[in-house]
Amino acid sequence: MIESAQASFYDDTPTQLRFYLNLATLEDLPPWTRAPQGDTEAIARALVAAGFHGVQAEDCLAYTKHGLGCATLGRANTVEEIRALVSKWAATGYECGTLHIGWGFEEDREVMALGRAVVEISGSTGIPVYIETHRATITQDPWRTLKLVEQVPEVRFNGDFSHWYTGSEMTYGDINHKMELLAPVFERVRFIHARVGNSGAMQVPLHDPSMSVAMEHYRDMWTRSMMGFLGEADPEDRLIFSPELLRSSINYARRFRTAEGAWEEDSDRWADSLALTREAVACFREAEKRIESTGTATKR
Repeated sequence: MIESAQASFYDDTPTQLRFYLNLATLEDLPPWTRAPQGDTEAIARALVAAGFHGVQAEDCLAYTKHGLGCATLGRANTVEEIRALVSKWAATGYECGTLHIGWGFEEDREVMALGRAVVEISGSTGIPVYIETHRATITQDPWRTLKLVEQVPEVRFNGDFSHWYTGSEMTYGDINHKMELLAPVFERVRFIHARVGNSGAMQVPLHDPSMSVAMEHYRDMWTRSMMGFLGEADPEDRLIFSPELLRSSINYARRFRTAEGAWEEDSDRWADSLALTREAVACFREAEKRIESTGTATKR
Protein backbone atom coordinates (compact mmCIF):
# COMPACT_ATOMS: atom_id res chain seq x y z
CA MET A 1 0.00 0.00 0.00
CA ILE A 2 1.24 3.47 -0.86
CA GLU A 3 1.57 5.65 2.21
CA SER A 4 0.24 9.21 2.24
CA ALA A 5 2.73 12.04 1.99
CA GLN A 6 3.82 13.46 5.35
CA ALA A 7 2.74 16.93 4.30
CA SER A 8 0.00 17.79 1.87
CA PHE A 9 -2.60 20.42 1.23
CA TYR A 10 -5.08 18.17 2.97
CA ASP A 11 -3.70 17.65 6.45
CA ASP A 12 -6.79 19.46 7.75
CA THR A 13 -9.29 17.52 5.64
CA PRO A 14 -12.39 16.70 7.72
CA THR A 15 -12.63 12.99 8.47
CA GLN A 16 -16.03 12.70 6.82
CA LEU A 17 -14.92 14.39 3.57
CA ARG A 18 -13.13 12.20 1.03
CA PHE A 19 -11.51 13.19 -2.27
CA TYR A 20 -11.88 10.81 -5.23
CA LEU A 21 -10.47 11.93 -8.57
CA ASN A 22 -12.61 11.01 -11.55
CA LEU A 23 -9.95 9.41 -13.75
CA ALA A 24 -11.40 10.96 -16.91
CA THR A 25 -9.78 14.15 -15.63
CA LEU A 26 -6.43 12.66 -16.66
CA GLU A 27 -7.46 11.81 -20.23
CA ASP A 28 -6.04 13.60 -23.31
CA LEU A 29 -4.13 16.18 -21.29
CA PRO A 30 -1.94 18.85 -22.94
CA PRO A 31 1.75 17.96 -23.14
CA TRP A 32 2.70 20.68 -20.66
CA THR A 33 0.59 19.30 -17.83
CA ARG A 34 2.04 18.31 -14.47
CA ALA A 35 -0.75 15.82 -13.93
CA PRO A 36 0.07 12.24 -12.92
CA GLN A 37 0.98 10.04 -15.85
CA GLY A 38 2.22 6.50 -16.33
CA ASP A 39 0.93 3.17 -15.11
CA THR A 40 -1.62 2.57 -12.38
CA GLU A 41 0.97 2.50 -9.59
CA ALA A 42 2.62 5.74 -10.71
CA ILE A 43 -0.71 7.53 -10.94
CA ALA A 44 -1.86 6.12 -7.61
CA ARG A 45 1.33 7.24 -5.90
CA ALA A 46 0.91 10.78 -7.21
CA LEU A 47 -2.76 10.89 -6.21
CA VAL A 48 -2.05 9.77 -2.66
CA ALA A 49 0.78 12.28 -2.36
CA ALA A 50 -1.58 15.02 -3.54
CA GLY A 51 -4.15 14.12 -0.90
CA PHE A 52 -6.68 12.01 -2.80
CA HIS A 53 -8.33 9.12 -1.01
CA GLY A 54 -9.74 7.31 -4.02
CA VAL A 55 -10.70 7.34 -7.69
CA GLN A 56 -13.83 7.02 -9.80
CA ALA A 57 -14.13 5.30 -13.18
CA GLU A 58 -16.10 2.53 -14.84
CA ASP A 59 -13.18 0.18 -14.14
CA CYS A 60 -10.82 1.28 -11.36
CA LEU A 61 -10.49 -1.66 -8.99
CA ALA A 62 -6.78 -1.96 -9.79
CA TYR A 63 -6.25 1.20 -7.75
CA THR A 64 -7.41 -0.52 -4.58
CA LYS A 65 -4.16 -2.48 -4.60
CA HIS A 66 -2.38 0.81 -4.04
CA GLY A 67 -4.40 2.05 -1.10
CA LEU A 68 -7.10 4.03 -2.90
CA GLY A 69 -10.85 3.70 -2.65
CA CYS A 70 -12.87 3.00 -5.77
CA ALA A 71 -16.25 4.31 -6.87
CA THR A 72 -17.82 3.50 -10.22
CA LEU A 73 -20.32 5.10 -12.60
CA GLY A 74 -22.62 4.25 -15.47
CA ARG A 75 -25.88 4.77 -17.36
CA ALA A 76 -29.16 2.89 -17.27
CA ASN A 77 -32.46 3.62 -18.97
CA THR A 78 -34.79 0.95 -17.60
CA VAL A 79 -35.44 -0.78 -14.30
CA GLU A 80 -33.94 -3.96 -15.73
CA GLU A 81 -30.76 -2.14 -16.74
CA ILE A 82 -30.47 -0.54 -13.32
CA ARG A 83 -30.82 -3.91 -11.63
CA ALA A 84 -28.26 -5.61 -13.85
CA LEU A 85 -25.69 -2.83 -13.55
CA VAL A 86 -25.99 -2.25 -9.81
CA SER A 87 -25.95 -5.99 -9.08
CA LYS A 88 -22.72 -6.22 -11.07
CA TRP A 89 -21.22 -3.34 -9.12
CA ALA A 90 -22.10 -4.95 -5.81
CA ALA A 91 -20.71 -8.33 -6.83
CA THR A 92 -17.50 -6.76 -8.14
CA GLY A 93 -16.79 -4.87 -4.93
CA TYR A 94 -17.23 -1.17 -5.70
CA GLU A 95 -17.88 1.15 -2.76
CA CYS A 96 -20.65 3.08 -4.48
CA GLY A 97 -21.76 4.24 -7.91
CA THR A 98 -23.22 7.26 -9.67
CA LEU A 99 -25.84 6.82 -12.38
CA HIS A 100 -27.10 8.70 -15.41
CA ILE A 101 -30.70 7.55 -15.74
CA GLY A 102 -32.91 7.96 -18.79
CA TRP A 103 -32.67 10.55 -21.56
CA GLY A 104 -34.89 13.29 -20.15
CA PHE A 105 -37.89 12.54 -22.37
CA GLU A 106 -39.57 10.20 -19.91
CA GLU A 107 -43.07 10.85 -18.62
CA ASP A 108 -43.38 11.72 -14.94
CA ARG A 109 -44.63 8.26 -13.99
CA GLU A 110 -41.57 6.72 -15.66
CA VAL A 111 -39.25 9.07 -13.78
CA MET A 112 -40.80 8.12 -10.46
CA ALA A 113 -40.60 4.41 -11.28
CA LEU A 114 -36.93 4.70 -12.16
CA GLY A 115 -36.20 6.65 -8.98
CA ARG A 116 -37.98 4.07 -6.83
CA ALA A 117 -36.07 1.30 -8.59
CA VAL A 118 -32.72 2.90 -7.74
CA VAL A 119 -33.67 3.15 -4.06
CA GLU A 120 -34.96 -0.43 -3.91
CA ILE A 121 -32.07 -1.99 -5.83
CA SER A 122 -29.45 -0.01 -3.92
CA GLY A 123 -30.95 -1.21 -0.67
CA SER A 124 -31.28 -4.85 -1.70
CA THR A 125 -27.73 -5.08 -3.09
CA GLY A 126 -26.10 -3.09 -0.30
CA ILE A 127 -24.23 -0.64 -2.55
CA PRO A 128 -25.02 3.09 -2.35
CA VAL A 129 -26.21 4.42 -5.72
CA TYR A 130 -26.52 8.14 -6.40
CA ILE A 131 -28.59 9.55 -9.25
CA GLU A 132 -26.56 12.21 -11.03
CA THR A 133 -27.92 15.67 -11.81
CA HIS A 134 -27.02 15.68 -15.49
CA ARG A 135 -28.17 16.89 -18.88
CA ALA A 136 -30.02 14.38 -21.06
CA THR A 137 -31.24 12.39 -18.05
CA ILE A 138 -34.32 12.35 -15.82
CA THR A 139 -32.69 15.01 -13.61
CA GLN A 140 -31.85 17.53 -16.31
CA ASP A 141 -34.77 19.68 -15.13
CA PRO A 142 -34.35 20.99 -11.55
CA TRP A 143 -38.10 21.34 -11.13
CA ARG A 144 -38.86 17.73 -12.09
CA THR A 145 -35.99 16.62 -9.85
CA LEU A 146 -37.79 18.32 -6.97
CA LYS A 147 -40.92 16.41 -7.92
CA LEU A 148 -38.89 13.20 -7.85
CA VAL A 149 -37.82 14.02 -4.29
CA GLU A 150 -41.44 14.61 -3.31
CA GLN A 151 -42.49 11.21 -4.62
CA VAL A 152 -39.33 9.28 -3.67
CA PRO A 153 -37.83 11.04 -0.62
CA GLU A 154 -35.35 8.21 -0.05
CA VAL A 155 -33.50 9.05 -3.27
CA ARG A 156 -29.92 10.30 -2.96
CA PHE A 157 -27.94 12.30 -5.51
CA ASN A 158 -24.58 12.89 -7.06
CA GLY A 159 -24.58 16.68 -7.36
CA ASP A 160 -23.05 17.57 -10.71
CA PHE A 161 -24.30 21.13 -10.52
CA SER A 162 -22.58 22.55 -13.58
CA HIS A 163 -25.34 20.93 -15.66
CA TRP A 164 -27.94 23.03 -13.89
CA TYR A 165 -25.85 26.16 -13.40
CA THR A 166 -25.19 26.44 -17.12
CA GLY A 167 -27.87 24.26 -18.71
CA SER A 168 -30.70 25.85 -16.71
CA GLU A 169 -28.91 29.21 -16.55
CA MET A 170 -29.48 29.54 -12.84
CA THR A 171 -28.18 33.12 -12.77
CA TYR A 172 -31.01 34.22 -15.09
CA GLY A 173 -33.43 35.36 -12.41
CA ASP A 174 -33.20 35.24 -8.63
CA ILE A 175 -30.54 32.62 -7.97
CA ASN A 176 -30.89 32.92 -4.19
CA HIS A 177 -34.57 32.03 -4.48
CA LYS A 178 -33.65 29.06 -6.66
CA MET A 179 -31.14 27.92 -4.05
CA GLU A 180 -33.87 27.91 -1.43
CA LEU A 181 -36.27 26.02 -3.69
CA LEU A 182 -33.61 23.37 -4.33
CA ALA A 183 -33.06 22.69 -0.62
CA PRO A 184 -34.70 19.22 -0.80
CA VAL A 185 -32.15 18.20 -3.46
CA PHE A 186 -29.14 19.64 -1.63
CA GLU A 187 -30.23 17.79 1.52
CA ARG A 188 -29.96 14.49 -0.37
CA VAL A 189 -26.56 14.91 -2.03
CA ARG A 190 -24.05 12.26 -0.92
CA PHE A 191 -21.53 12.50 -3.78
CA ILE A 192 -20.34 15.61 -5.60
CA HIS A 193 -18.87 15.85 -9.08
CA ALA A 194 -16.75 18.96 -8.88
CA ARG A 195 -16.92 20.78 -12.18
CA VAL A 196 -17.46 24.51 -12.38
CA GLY A 197 -18.56 26.79 -15.18
CA ASN A 198 -20.22 30.11 -15.79
CA SER A 199 -23.67 30.89 -17.17
CA GLY A 200 -22.57 30.20 -20.74
CA ALA A 201 -19.99 27.41 -20.53
CA MET A 202 -20.19 24.47 -18.17
CA GLN A 203 -16.46 23.85 -17.67
CA VAL A 204 -14.37 26.96 -17.21
CA PRO A 205 -10.88 27.24 -15.70
CA LEU A 206 -10.71 28.83 -12.28
CA HIS A 207 -8.48 31.66 -13.51
CA ASP A 208 -11.20 32.94 -15.87
CA PRO A 209 -12.50 36.34 -14.63
CA SER A 210 -16.12 35.15 -14.79
CA MET A 211 -15.43 32.53 -12.15
CA SER A 212 -15.04 35.01 -9.31
CA VAL A 213 -18.84 35.29 -9.26
CA ALA A 214 -19.65 31.73 -10.31
CA MET A 215 -17.48 30.19 -7.60
CA GLU A 216 -19.52 31.91 -4.92
CA HIS A 217 -22.57 30.10 -6.24
CA TYR A 218 -20.81 26.73 -6.38
CA ARG A 219 -19.50 27.20 -2.85
CA ASP A 220 -23.06 27.87 -1.76
CA MET A 221 -24.40 24.73 -3.46
CA TRP A 222 -21.61 22.57 -2.07
CA THR A 223 -21.98 23.96 1.45
CA ARG A 224 -25.74 23.38 1.41
CA SER A 225 -25.13 19.81 0.21
CA MET A 226 -22.57 19.21 2.93
CA MET A 227 -25.04 20.48 5.53
CA GLY A 228 -27.56 17.98 4.20
CA PHE A 229 -25.02 15.21 4.56
CA LEU A 230 -24.05 16.23 8.08
CA GLY A 231 -27.68 16.41 9.10
CA GLU A 232 -28.15 12.72 8.31
CA ALA A 233 -24.69 11.17 8.61
CA ASP A 234 -23.49 8.67 11.16
CA PRO A 235 -19.91 9.23 12.36
CA GLU A 236 -18.58 6.56 10.00
CA ASP A 237 -20.31 7.98 6.91
CA ARG A 238 -18.29 9.78 4.24
CA LEU A 239 -19.17 12.38 1.61
CA ILE A 240 -17.19 11.95 -1.61
CA PHE A 241 -16.05 15.07 -3.46
CA SER A 242 -14.83 14.08 -6.91
CA PRO A 243 -13.24 16.55 -9.34
CA GLU A 244 -14.41 15.62 -12.83
CA LEU A 245 -12.85 17.94 -15.40
CA LEU A 246 -13.27 16.45 -18.84
CA ARG A 247 -11.32 16.66 -22.08
CA SER A 248 -11.87 19.05 -24.97
CA SER A 249 -12.51 16.26 -27.48
CA ILE A 250 -15.94 15.75 -25.89
CA ASN A 251 -16.56 19.50 -25.70
CA TYR A 252 -15.99 20.09 -22.01
CA ALA A 253 -12.59 21.76 -21.66
CA ARG A 254 -12.55 24.86 -23.84
CA ARG A 255 -9.85 25.43 -26.46
CA PHE A 256 -8.16 28.46 -27.94
CA ARG A 257 -6.08 28.91 -31.09
CA THR A 258 -2.41 29.60 -30.54
CA ALA A 259 -0.31 31.99 -32.63
CA GLU A 260 1.03 28.92 -34.43
CA GLY A 261 -2.51 27.90 -35.40
CA ALA A 262 -2.83 24.94 -33.05
CA TRP A 263 -5.81 24.40 -30.77
CA GLU A 264 -4.99 23.99 -27.07
CA GLU A 265 -6.95 23.70 -23.86
CA ASP A 266 -7.39 26.91 -21.93
CA SER A 267 -7.11 25.20 -18.54
CA ASP A 268 -4.85 23.13 -16.35
CA ARG A 269 -7.32 20.46 -15.30
CA TRP A 270 -4.97 18.88 -12.77
CA ALA A 271 -4.19 22.17 -11.02
CA ASP A 272 -7.88 23.08 -10.99
CA SER A 273 -8.74 19.69 -9.49
CA LEU A 274 -6.37 20.35 -6.60
CA ALA A 275 -7.78 23.84 -6.15
CA LEU A 276 -11.34 22.52 -6.09
CA THR A 277 -10.55 20.08 -3.28
CA ARG A 278 -9.16 22.96 -1.22
CA GLU A 279 -12.43 24.79 -1.85
CA ALA A 280 -14.27 21.70 -0.60
CA VAL A 281 -12.43 21.75 2.73
CA ALA A 282 -13.49 25.37 3.27
CA CYS A 283 -17.09 24.56 2.34
CA PHE A 284 -17.21 21.58 4.68
CA ARG A 285 -15.87 23.64 7.57
CA GLU A 286 -18.48 26.29 6.83
CA ALA A 287 -21.19 23.62 6.77
CA GLU A 288 -20.03 22.37 10.17
CA LYS A 289 -20.18 25.90 11.58
CA ARG A 290 -23.68 26.49 10.25
CA ILE A 291 -24.87 23.15 11.62
CA GLU A 292 -23.39 23.97 15.02
CA SER A 293 -24.80 27.48 15.12
CA THR A 294 -28.32 26.44 14.12
CA GLY A 295 -28.44 23.20 16.03
CA THR A 296 -29.72 21.35 12.96
CA ALA A 297 -27.39 18.35 13.21
CA THR A 298 -30.21 15.89 13.74
CA LYS A 299 -30.87 12.89 11.55
CA ARG A 300 -34.05 13.02 9.49
